[in-house]
Amino acid sequence: MNKIKELRIEKGITQTELASYLKLSARAVGYYESGEREPDYNTLLKIAEYFDVSVDYLLGRITDPTSNTDFHVGLSRKEEGSLSEEEKQQIRDFAKYVISKRKEGN
Repeated sequence: MNKIKELRIEKGITQTELASYLKLSARAVGYYESGEREPDYNTLLKIAEYFDVSVDYLLGRITDPTSNTDFHVGLSRKEEGSLSEEEKQQIRDFAKYVISKRKEGN
């Protein structure tokens, strides 16, 4: 779980600040960062939400913190796996465009 520490340092916050958001003790955050303990499912979701990364990134299953593997567009794993990184980025960019248009009310 050293990803948590990396993200926390990158964001410039202390263990205490993260713990406050998670409604945990700073000691618990320290345990997560050192790998002595692992967060439960709900805490893992809160951490991912706080840092705007996927749970897969926190778990080390993917290396791109901006990739959201929870977003599916109806592709099979094989189809998704055949896409280049550029094509995946184009899909993410288009999804962001669609969401922004919806927020504008168009």
